[in-house]
Amino acid sequence: MEWHYESNRRSEGPVSATKLRELWQDGVIRDDTLIWGDALEGWTTYRECEDVIERSALTENLEFVPMQGDADSMAVCAWSGKSLPEAEMLRYGDLWVAPEYKDVFIQSLQEGQPFATQTDDQEERVTDLNLATILTQSFSMWKTNFPVILVTTLIVWWPFDLLQYLRTPSASFSESEGGLELFGIEWGYYDRTTQLLQNFLTIVSTGVATFVAHQTWRRKPATSLVAALHGGLKNWLRILGTDFLFGFFLVLLAIPGVLLVVTGHWVTTTIGIAYLITALGIFSVRHGFSTSVAVSESCGGSFALEKSRQITRGRFWRVLLYQGIVLGGVYGFVFGSDFIFLLPYTDNLVVTLIQSVAINLVLTFGWVEICVLHRHLEANPVPVPP
Repeated sequence: MEWHYESNRRSEGPVSATKLRELWQDGVIRDDTLIWGDALEGWTTYRECEDVIERSALTENLEFVPMQGDADSMAVCAWSGKSLPEAEMLRYGDLWVAPEYKDVFIQSLQEGQPFATQTDDQEERVTDLNLATILTQSFSMWKTNFPVILVTTLIVWWPFDLLQYLRTPSASFSESEGGLELFGIEWGYYDRTTQLLQNFLTIVSTGVATFVAHQTWRRKPATSLVAALHGGLKNWLRILGTDFLFGFFLVLLAIPGVLLVVTGHWVTTTIGIAYLITALGIFSVRHGFSTSVAVSESCGGSFALEKSRQITRGRFWRVLLYQGIVLGGVYGFVFGSDFIFLLPYTDNLVVTLIQSVAINLVLTFGWVEICVLHRHLEANPVPVPP
């Protein structure tokens, strides 16, 4: 990025951000000197844009490191957590970055995101696509971030659950009675407003778990409560857009199967059902990864869908088996937890809130596991035939 500065009523430059800092340190540029660069909307004093210049200067030293010494020396990418030979990496200070993540790494530096420096005794991320390894890493990351995940779960879900409990209808509930009026809004038992709010909270909760998981995988400093909530809210619209686009393509994909089923003939109906099961399998395999990509790469929509297709290519059945085992257990717990209300003295507010927290904590583990599996698949790409 090139910068210009004002001197004796003239524009001087272009110079690099590093050079601009040196001129300021030497007294050539003062705090009130006017500065202009592509990152600014117009001429601004050095004092007002010092943070932008500092971040720009940080990224100018990122360069390829030539092969030195043992070509088998490995390093961990500060962005993705992948282990690669040092000769194939970019070097920035004490950090290593895989070339394909250079742009997003630079963007993160410019946004002021911290990265933890790799130490010699730091455990290497094993990405062997083994289910036991994936589950072990997922549980370790989930346990490490459990306090943050627990508190964010309480903040996100308890107000909603409390509102739901207060307006739960009696057995005589009908469309003309029941519900709750709050803040001038008439809340029905499960109306459209409730559905929209629940969808919003679900996406935020998903964003928090996915954001925290990727931060931990990249060995960034421990995520604070505020940073986790910000990550969930920041990625809300990105996840929503990706899910909407994914759902739209799934509907298009399912239309032929539906048409075959409604024909009524047993042959076409059987083919249609098989087709719909396959479409559901594709959804199960790729949906979670599109969300993981949207948060990890800070880019949703068609990019996330294409990236999820690429990382699962050639491993459809393996991923389907893994997700069937993991998500089967997760959702088995979710649906099975409803049976607790068949026990005596359980239909009360305390049990309802505890059940809600337990369910959402288990769901966050599912999203952490998807992020870890995403990293394993990404580290073991299937060669594309020429």
